This record gives sequence, C-alpha cells and structure tokens, in this order.
Amino acid sequence: MGSTISIIIAMLVLAKNRSSAYDVFISTYNGTGFSFAYVCLIGILPTLFSFSGFEAAGHLTEETHEADIKAPKAIAGTCISAACVGCAYLLSLLFAAGSPDYVTENSLNPSATVQIFQTSTPNPVALLFTILLLICLYFAGVSSTTVSSRTCYALGRDSLFPYKKYLCIVHKGTHTPLLLSTTAFAAIVSISTIGFQVSYAIPIFFRITSSRKTFKKGRFNLGKFGYPVTAANMNWSIVVCTGISIFGALYWIFSLRTWYTGPPRMADNSVVTISPGLVITQF
Repeated sequence: MGSTISIIIAMLVLAKNRSSAYDVFISTYNGTGFSFAYVCLIGILPTLFSFSGFEAAGHLTEETHEADIKAPKAIAGTCISAACVGCAYLLSLLFAAGSPDYVTENSLNPSATVQIFQTSTPNPVALLFTILLLICLYFAGVSSTTVSSRTCYALGRDSLFPYKKYLCIVHKGTHTPLLLSTTAFAAIVSISTIGFQVSYAIPIFFRITSSRKTFKKGRFNLGKFGYPVTAANMNWSIVVCTGISIFGALYWIFSLRTWYTGPPRMADNSVVTISPGLVITQF
C-alpha cells in the first residue's frame, strides 16, 4: 500500500507529458485489429484484477479465531481499499501516460506500466518504481500460493478430488500445505482474474434465487447495505437481456439455423423464397 501511494504521488508530480481529462475519460484508441466491443471487454481486465483475491481471507478461516466475524471484515475491507487505491493508481498511470498518440509512438517496453514509468519519470525513478512493482508482485504470488495450497489441501482432505493423498500433503517443518506440481499451481493462477469473477457470481446468484428466503445472516453483515432485492428496487435490465439472449439462442438452435441463410440477394424480376410459405417477389 505504501509503495503504491508513493508511486501515485510521484507519477503525478514528475510526469513529463500529462494526459488531458479528455484523453483519460473519453478518448479511445484501438490498435489491436479486433472489434471495439472486444477491446472494451479485454480492457476491463486490468480493473477487474484489482478486485481479485479479496476472498483469500475466506480460504484461511480454518486458521482464524472468530472467523465468522474476522473473515467477512477482511473481505469487505479489502474490497474498499482495493477500490480506492486501485482507482487512484490506474488514474495516475493514465494521466502520466500522455496522449494515446504519444504512447504508441514511444513504445519502449512490452509492459504498459513499465513503459509509462520510463516515459514519464527519470530513469533512476522508473527503475525504482519497477523494483517496487516486482516486490508487490512477489507478495501477490505469496498470497496466491497461500490461498491455492489451502484450497487444494481442503478439497483433497474432504475427498472431493481423486488421488487426495497427493493434494493434502503438509510440510513437516512449516506445517503448511504443499502443492505437488508447479505446473498445477501455474494453471490455477493463470486463470485467476476470470475464474475469480465467475466464483464471486455463483454465491450471489444463489443468494438472490433459491436461498433468498432461507439465507441466515451471520454475526457480521452489511446491514441496510445488504438489503434484499425486491421487485420494486431491482434493476430489471439484466433479466430482460438474459431472457432475450436465452430466447435467441434457443430459437437459433431449434429452428432458425435450419432455414435462415441471411439477407437474400435479389436480382430484378426475381422470386426468392425466404422460408416455407413465404415468398417475396421483386420487380
């Protein structure tokens, strides 16, 4: 947290080519070759990454006293701090990056963050920021190892996975769970951002569907901020969008794909059959 705040302040003070508010909040640049909609989706990933991993406290509850209070407090606190610091950090990078044209014309490093360090601050400062970033990434790796090892250990211990004896190994010296394979660990952390977001959605889905009337609040809860969703206060757009998507998919699978071939190409005085029983004649 200290290194991140230091970088934020220094970037805003030392930036050589500051971006305008228009560049940061309104302008867009797409040099990928993909559609703009797809670029918007992958552009969300850096933001989502700052909201990944806050459930780590939940994986350590077996080692925590009064876990029913301390774990949710840790989760809520992490969400709040990550939102505030992550937003400030991303904004400082964007304002220090310069205009989109300047960024693309001065491509110095495959890492966008390190490139902004290099183009906006003197070289010694950029090197220091990069070292601080690597230190933060190291501790993030330690956190991932801690969480992944305890998750795999618990699932193996509870006989959810086959070959559980290889997943519930405890180091004799440190008394901590071990992952047998570095390849397995790499596979787990490589899908962290997307996998975490999906896992977060699952309990929310069941909370507002099958268990909305049977859900029991714990000693720690969000009070009025965790109010139940009712027909009056719900945002129904998600229901409409989901319903239309499901209807469209089913319509395509069971009917449309068997006869629809796309918009017809019609020559003069031609007769085109769109579907059985429907004929369009153009003169």
